[in-house]
Amino acid sequence: MENLRPCPFCGGEVKFMWDAEGEISGIRCPACKSATRFYALPKPKKSETFGETMARWAEKWNKGA
Repeated sequence: MENLRPCPFCGGEVKFMWDAEGEISGIRCPACKSATRFYALPKPKKSETFGETMARWAEKWNKGA
């Protein structure tokens, strides 16, 4: 699992979100409910695994972009 920087709003531990079909759908802070949805993150590539998508999303989250 990729290490994600804490929530920029409350400092809480953020987690990846999953939709009803089991697809990764964003990053969310359970403490304050702030979230970055999939449309604000790089689109998953058809050729990449969940782990590769999570790594790219974590990199973008951690850069604060």
